Amino acid sequence: MENLLLEIENSQDEILSVAKRLISIPSVKEESNDAKMPFGKPCNDALMEAFKICEEYNLKTTNLDGYAGYAEIGQGEEMVAILCHLDVVPVEGEWQYEPFNTTIVNDLLYGRGTLDDKGPAAVSIVLLKLIQESNISLNRRIRLIFGVDEESGSEDIKYYREHAEIPVAGFTPDADFPVIRGEKGILQVEVRVPQDNITDIKSGSSINSVPDHATITIDGKTFEANGKAAHGSTPEAGINALAVLIDKLYNEGYSNGLIDFYKQYIDITGAKLEIDLSDVDGALSLNQGLVKLDDGFIKLYLDIRYPITYQSNDVLDVLNEKLDKETFTILTIADPISFASDNRMVNIMLNNYNKFADTPGDATVIGGGTYARSLDNIVAFGPLMPNREDMCHQKDEYMHISDLMIGAKIYAKTIIELANEF
Repeated sequence: MENLLLEIENSQDEILSVAKRLISIPSVKEESNDAKMPFGKPCNDALMEAFKICEEYNLKTTNLDGYAGYAEIGQGEEMVAILCHLDVVPVEGEWQYEPFNTTIVNDLLYGRGTLDDKGPAAVSIVLLKLIQESNISLNRRIRLIFGVDEESGSEDIKYYREHAEIPVAGFTPDADFPVIRGEKGILQVEVRVPQDNITDIKSGSSINSVPDHATITIDGKTFEANGKAAHGSTPEAGINALAVLIDKLYNEGYSNGLIDFYKQYIDITGAKLEIDLSDVDGALSLNQGLVKLDDGFIKLYLDIRYPITYQSNDVLDVLNEKLDKETFTILTIADPISFASDNRMVNIMLNNYNKFADTPGDATVIGGGTYARSLDNIVAFGPLMPNREDMCHQKDEYMHISDLMIGAKIYAKTIIELANEF
């Protein structure tokens, strides 16, 4: 194991080179009529590039009809897994650094996907190569699973579940350290309000991001506002540009269906809708992440993350009381997941994190949704270190290179222990 850790220390340039190849592909989901590219050509290009890199490293690869794929090492009847996704959210705002070309400034690696999730994918590919070359004995196979629809519903891993082997244990490096033992429930809905005197409106590009710019045109006059982008699961970390603009218009005396609805019902805690639930592991959050003008209506898209001790009906029952049923449509319901704090798999990960990281910690619960929600026996595990700014879904996304390298050691020791001792 010590020799492998030394090899990891010497692999930084290689990891950054792999990351550059993956990040260079603008793998935002597109509509597709090609059965071999169900999520569009850019996402498929990213999957093919990952396969190409793996094959250069003599790793066996399998393509699951363009929905997902995997590389694998070792032998054994059972398998443990690392799950990474190669799709990214759209680029918003004015970037200082080219989003689809990595830029290194001191310890920071800039580019769309450096943190979410191509940086960790690059680490995982190189780890499989190094573990295979190390000749470390493995009781189980190690599989690196690639998905390309994590940001838009995880249909990729649903397809994987139906067509491939389920791991006995594993992790997705697509959240935070120390280790995630639970994920809040997710409820996404579309709400319709009258268009009234609004002739144009733009805000946001995805439901699970806080928009950093918004414009509204009323009777030929255009208004705009800026905010701060953030992940939709943590709206408190951003400033919603549409909310800023609504407040501005309201204070100037404007009134219409959108402004009235927003002022009456929308806030990040859900208090105005009377859905501000909480438990010992956290509170409900509400993000209004996207807006569309369509057929005489303005459509608002709400991303609600509710605590792990509640169910979706605890929220929906209230929404049905507060809102006319015909004004909102349910888009997504994802139940919360949780593992006990003394779960052996979780503790293996926590112990390895505490072995290598500077800041000791404990298992936590998050509002984000990862592949752990879509596949049994998986938890989210890194790569974001405590006290680091979360740049997921933000402009000038970056990851600390030193954190990637520490994470590589944590992941190597963990996946080998899961393969041999779990």
